[in-house]
Amino acid sequence: MTSKSDTRDFYVASAPPLGLYRLQHYIAGRGIKCDVLDLGVQRELEEKYLRMVEEGLYDIVGMSVTHRNMIPELETIWKFRVASEKSKKRCLFIAGGQDATLNYKQWLNSGIDLILLGFAEKSLYELCLRLSKGQHIETGKMVEGMAGCAVRNSNNQIIYQPSEILTDSEFKEFSFSQIMELDIPYEIYWKDLGKLDTVANFHENKFVAKTVRLYTASHCPMNCGYCSSRSFIPESQKRKSPVFMLSASEVHQLIVHHVKKYGAMGFLFCEDDFMIGSPKGIQRVVDVCRLIARSKEDGTIPEDTLFNCQARIDDFLIRKGPNKKVVNLEVMDVLKRAGFRGFGIGVETFSDRLLKCKSVNKFAYSYQDSRLVLDSMLEKGLNPTINLILAIPESTVEDMVHSMEVAVEYFEKGCQMAVSALMDSFPGSTIHGTKDYPATTKEWKNPYTKEIVSIDDYFIPKNDRIASITSRFREVSSDELEKLKIDASWTNSAVPKPITGLSNFIGISKLLGKHDLAKRFRDVTYEALCKETIFS
Repeated sequence: MTSKSDTRDFYVASAPPLGLYRLQHYIAGRGIKCDVLDLGVQRELEEKYLRMVEEGLYDIVGMSVTHRNMIPELETIWKFRVASEKSKKRCLFIAGGQDATLNYKQWLNSGIDLILLGFAEKSLYELCLRLSKGQHIETGKMVEGMAGCAVRNSNNQIIYQPSEILTDSEFKEFSFSQIMELDIPYEIYWKDLGKLDTVANFHENKFVAKTVRLYTASHCPMNCGYCSSRSFIPESQKRKSPVFMLSASEVHQLIVHHVKKYGAMGFLFCEDDFMIGSPKGIQRVVDVCRLIARSKEDGTIPEDTLFNCQARIDDFLIRKGPNKKVVNLEVMDVLKRAGFRGFGIGVETFSDRLLKCKSVNKFAYSYQDSRLVLDSMLEKGLNPTINLILAIPESTVEDMVHSMEVAVEYFEKGCQMAVSALMDSFPGSTIHGTKDYPATTKEWKNPYTKEIVSIDDYFIPKNDRIASITSRFREVSSDELEKLKIDASWTNSAVPKPITGLSNFIGISKLLGKHDLAKRFRDVTYEALCKETIFS
């Protein structure tokens, strides 16, 4: 299951938990009965499933967990644990996914019996087999020697048993062959997404409810200091791993399959960098685009099918000597012809100094490179979203102000924005847990055991002035957003990402005592909201 935590502050909308459907398909095809419960869109089913757990109908309850939503997920896990205790039958509580793998000790300390590491299809099936033969064997003993799990043994020691080495053929089995066989209830999600048209189609953005998310690479190869994505597969097997990618032909087959089977009208490639930061990755994207264009010409894929992805600034740059770079306009043209419209661009900051700091670690491009790429994308009619982090630990007030001003400039030119006011502290990132990058914590008190769980929240800025106001970022920005909604007669419960980002700019500027700047940002935000309200 997934928890009922609402992630719309961070993503455009909810989507099927593809990893859980993959697991279900893998073990169901081998004779193990398995249900998937997504409380994000099926909250009304929670009581039904609690009763079934209470009646002892399940041997295993598993959750795909996230660090960002750890508190609501712990609340859900413990609600089900208490229901399970009433059944008087053994029920294992397991967790998996990137954050379970990278933060396994804390999850084991907080209510989970067993962690499945990395891609968990094979280990989940093995666990089911072992449990069916040893219902009364202690968990640590039962999984002894089983690859891909972390567990406490009878001596209360945490045992980490790395995953088997992921191979290219296995990756393609899990991410291609299996996906072609799945039956996913997209209609549930698309009905929910249909309510977000006003929010998602904001500020020249183009959004269609019938969008499918595709995962075509094993993990991100980049080493951004704040991000944990790179660590997922290597950490699960405790050794380096190449990035495995589906071929252009396989990606194209997935697209055609989802168009024909589900009637998909949009696709979001969920890699942190769809181009994988390499010439091979860029060529793959070009080949995918050419296959899409041909399929649009012959009618296999509808002409108005939209594509969106994540990318980096340096994906669009070509070096012309040691000190000169030019924009790869050919790649932009190919992407546009295929129907790529939205691009989440990991700009992070418009400060050259911060780009080279350990917490960001993006040496391949500069502030001027960012301007060059964003301007070119806008000229080509593409719609970039600027991903920005404000309170980078090494930031000065001047850095923050500069980034906000440049971001607003590009918002007015037509860019979208996705703003993280704070730099979240994610287990598995390069700087997480290091003495040079202390983090704040938030606490959750277990209502059943009364134990306190301390959860890393965000990295503490080194600048005293910024550090002194970060604890109020969320509160003040939220207040500014509510005022704006009232003044602009915005009645939708959801708010477009750029507006949430701009409300952060307003609140932070006020906290910094820069009221003229706050007024300028508020005027821009108010005008954008009013324009959309009138249009709607």
